[in-house]
Amino acid sequence: MTQGPVYLVRHGDTDWTSVDDGYFRGHGNDFAPLTEAGRQEAQVAAETLASVGAGTLWCSPMTRALQTAAIIGVRTSLMHDVELDLREWSPSRKQQWTRAEDAVEAAREMWRHDGEWPTGETRDWEPVSSVRRRVLSVLSRHRCEQPVIAVTHGVVIESILGRVANTGEICTWDWSPTWLERWPNAASEAVDL
Repeated sequence: MTQGPVYLVRHGDTDWTSVDDGYFRGHGNDFAPLTEAGRQEAQVAAETLASVGAGTLWCSPMTRALQTAAIIGVRTSLMHDVELDLREWSPSRKQQWTRAEDAVEAAREMWRHDGEWPTGETRDWEPVSSVRRRVLSVLSRHRCEQPVIAVTHGVVIESILGRVANTGEICTWDWSPTWLERWPNAASEAVDL
């Protein structure tokens, strides 16, 4: 079976002020909605994706991804399905951060260590290999001939593409040998490759 591409879409620009002002903890921060600019980014992505012939629209369970997927779904006539493993990278296993800046600082530490815990140590943040493993699990469970749209997050996209995606950006991914060469451990990290 020929497998269609996966269009990875980073959610639109996010309004963190509402959750920062509400003192939400941990994943409560994931209630943050899109800004007006973020809604416009989602609309531009929707217009681009309307012609790709996608048969499936997945999204992260986080509000910013759900809103982006809803806008894309209206234009593509696809109902979005929530995939828990497309969620954002976790800056704290204890879910105790209260501000976006806390997550940003955890991300800085993570990237100082190239996305992985130092050998023999553990950190509070989720290693990028863990993100990659769960995303590959989703992708491998749902291989199909028609293109797929997946609305997710920056670190999630970076974990499999190896580069940062801007808000609202569409990136194409497939099961090509070139991709497998880039991540030599991908076959052991994914399910049913």
